[in-house]
Parts: sequence; C-alpha cells; structure tokens
Amino acid sequence: MKYWIYRDGLQRGPFTIEELADMDLTPDTPVWYEGLDNWITADRSPGLQPLLASRYGRNSDSDVEYSAQSCDSTTVIDSDKTYAPRDSYRPADGRHDSADGGECPPTYLFWSILSTICCCLPLGIAAIIFSGKVKPCWQNGDIRGARKASETAQILIILSITISVFSLPLAFLM
Repeated sequence: MKYWIYRDGLQRGPFTIEELADMDLTPDTPVWYEGLDNWITADRSPGLQPLLASRYGRNSDSDVEYSAQSCDSTTVIDSDKTYAPRDSYRPADGRHDSADGGECPPTYLFWSILSTICCCLPLGIAAIIFSGKVKPCWQNGDIRGARKASETAQILIILSITISVFSLPLAFLM
C-alpha cells in the first residue's frame, strides 16, 4: 500500500511502509492512502500502527474509525492544525497544485529539441533530459524537483543558444 504524508506545508508521496520507517513519522503526521475520504493522523491508520507502536510504544489494538469522517472545505485532524481535503492535493485529472497554488512548471521541451538541432548538441540533449523530468516529478508530488528540472532545462537552453551565437562568427573566420 502507498501512503501520502502532509509535511512542511506540502503533500509528499507516495511512500511504502518501509520508506516511512526510515522517515521521522510521528503519530500526529497527517496521512492519506487509497480508500480514505480524508486525511487522518498516522496513529489512526491500521497499517501504520505496528510501525508507530515499535517506535513510540503505543498500543496497536486501538479502534480506528476513519471512513465516517465528513468534510466541508477543511478536514480537522487535531484541534491545533487544519488541513485541506485530499482532493486539493491530488486532483482527479492528475495535475497537482502545490500548497501555494502554483501550476506545473513549463517543460521547455520544444525549445530543448530546437536547441539540440540548431545549436549545441550536448547541452540540447541534456536540456531534453531535464525537460522530460518535469511532468513525472510534478505528477509524483515532487514539486521542488519539477521546478528544479524546469529551471535546469531553461538554463541549458540559454547556454546552448549563447554558445552557438558566440561560436558562429568564429566558424566563419576559420
């Protein structure tokens, strides 16, 4: 089973139980997995109770009732924190809006291909590789990775064009 967690203002995942065991998962960490209507705390998830019991010494035989939760515009997990419902983090169309309301960064794939054909082959190929990483990162919830891949592709395209423009006059001189 794959779990998503809510940490540092962002939805992250999916993670397996083994991956969560390597993280500093706490009983009050918000989690979501297929089959849940809303986010719940990790200590209320039957699949995570053995992990938390071994780490924090909690009883894993507690009753868990998570399917009867209802939600208006927010889901309250504990009295101090409020989280938006699951759908604001994983829309049905597969597009992930980040917590700050952003959209998927540009891939620059067209410009990467154009710079490969017309300008500098090695930098253009590297730009194509980074352009191809943007959407998969975004769809997996790695918003920071998607933005970094987009920025790297853009920098490589600019470098490719710049090197080509400055080396073109040198080619005519020789």
